Amino acid sequence: MATVAPVDKSYILKLWSDLAGNPPARCLVIARVVATHGSTKLKQHVAEMIQSDAIPRDERSQALKLLQINPKLPNLQPLINEANAKPQPIRIDPEIGRLAIAIKLAAPFRFWCIGRELTRNEQGSGKVSREALRTVLAQYDYEITNDHFSRIIRDGEGVFWNTDRYQENLHLRSPRSLAPLFTEMAFGENPALVLTNPSGVRDMYISVSGSHEEFEASLYAGWMAHREAPTISKQVLSTLFGRGVDTLRRWEQTRLDSTLTVRKNYAQYHVQPNQWASVIPTHAQPYLANIVKDGRYTQVTAYRWRISNTYIPHGIRQHPYLGQARKVRRKVQAVIESFSCGSPASEQSGQPAYLQKPLKLYFEDPKRLKRYVQKIGCSERYLWRGLDRNGAGVFEATVSYGQTFSWERAKPKDEYRHFKKQAQKLKTYLDSVA
Repeated sequence: MATVAPVDKSYILKLWSDLAGNPPARCLVIARVVATHGSTKLKQHVAEMIQSDAIPRDERSQALKLLQINPKLPNLQPLINEANAKPQPIRIDPEIGRLAIAIKLAAPFRFWCIGRELTRNEQGSGKVSREALRTVLAQYDYEITNDHFSRIIRDGEGVFWNTDRYQENLHLRSPRSLAPLFTEMAFGENPALVLTNPSGVRDMYISVSGSHEEFEASLYAGWMAHREAPTISKQVLSTLFGRGVDTLRRWEQTRLDSTLTVRKNYAQYHVQPNQWASVIPTHAQPYLANIVKDGRYTQVTAYRWRISNTYIPHGIRQHPYLGQARKVRRKVQAVIESFSCGSPASEQSGQPAYLQKPLKLYFEDPKRLKRYVQKIGCSERYLWRGLDRNGAGVFEATVSYGQTFSWERAKPKDEYRHFKKQAQKLKTYLDSVA
């Protein structure tokens, strides 16, 4: 006779981990199991887990209602009410959202996204009434006056939607129409906005709630999730989003403190005796490294400098299907090629600088880095070496395999003594020469 595993907290946590690939099904399966065989305390625990997980509203509500079978559990009802009332993130192409910020059309773009979500629930009719759109904005905690609402509707006319003769309904344009139009606008402003990051990618579930700045910050975090935690400089981000460095930093610190983690990164390099590498910048600082040389532990002076940050998003889901992404990408590529006179962007020096694709800079696999350097003929790239003792990312400047380690830096006390001794020797030498 088969043994049935007891339904306790450890069993539920294991089941939760095993079904992580399908969150909607996971919450329903676990809710059914716990509703039938779980204790009151376990039901409360599972309800809190489901409430904190990023799953669609319908599955969340259904799962919480399954756990409300016992009338002695009144404390679950607020969770059910909150799940029904709290607006969920909606599907947005992160590259179109980025362009909306860069070309100063984020306000009507938010209306367009919410309108598409409304029509998606109505079998994709493509038409939404002004009254319905005005009403649903309050559910997304978007406070706006009637005059401002009408002004945004007028600003989006002919780009995001067309209105009927009575100005009562909005006929929304599809992403296949909007993305090429955005691309043309971006080319007129700055070709760098679209050449490296064209629209037509898998949708991300992004929050549209809150103020205008909160929405732009959510698009910023959604783009980071789409790019899978990129390592990128603030100057490049400022170019891609059309916002100043201070604005991006304010988003990260005040709007995205629980959604986006900004990790500092450093590059390190071992210099050969009596040599100096051109890859070491002027702002690099020396440090004391513990290494193994000729089978013996020793200490050498190496150099370390700050490089671009890594942006790690949390809790932002990706839509599992492509949808219209391929069709959108084809339309966008046609616009890009028309602006580049039929010649796609490449690394050829004969093309204008704004049409040349930037070289890849950061690698995790040393074999891929070596092949890339041999193919392109470029200088040192940055190879991932891990996290140091302080949680900062460590890369190594190299053209093939790495020679350094993330934990090789000596302790601060040993490093201080070493460089103090070197400074004393240098001072003694200079005094003797003088």
